Amino acid sequence: MKIEWGLRYEPCRISFIINYVFSFILILLLLTLLPFLNFSEVASIFILLVLITSISFFLIEPELSRISNEYYITKDEVALIKKFPNRKSIHISYPNINSVSCKFSLLGKIIGYGDVIIQGKNENIIMKKVRFPEEIQKVIEYKMRETRGEEIKKEGEEKIEEKIKKVEEKRKEFFSKLFRK
Repeated sequence: MKIEWGLRYEPCRISFIINYVFSFILILLLLTLLPFLNFSEVASIFILLVLITSISFFLIEPELSRISNEYYITKDEVALIKKFPNRKSIHISYPNINSVSCKFSLLGKIIGYGDVIIQGKNENIIMKKVRFPEEIQKVIEYKMRETRGEEIKKEGEEKIEEKIKKVEEKRKEFFSKLFRK
């Protein structure tokens, strides 16, 4: 199914900070041990291979997660597109969504990422490690109320376009702070 207009999300890199810290520690360990390794011994070669494999895993895993999982919020549905290892897509239209919630780890609460759990009638979608999960939850809840014909104009409620702009502004603000010199 082709995805029409909508917001595209993927796991954020900042959520993999622990992977990057472990990689850095393993690189330091490798550089510290390198002068003491004797490459004619099997044990030294094994240690070198284990360290290089571990560093590679901790650096590649975040990118594989980002490449393989895409989440979309469109005008009609929420979709999960998995590209790797098996191609799979899950689409839940707004009338078929039972509930939406956010889940944070301690680090996620501090840094500002989390999981958005969308429970449908037949299937569930977990938007893992996305930035601004509470804003995503608000957008989905708004679309659910809108498609069900419920009262939308609650106190302080904004239109969906304004919420989308707000999420995009937060995203731009985050990246401008990140790359500011």
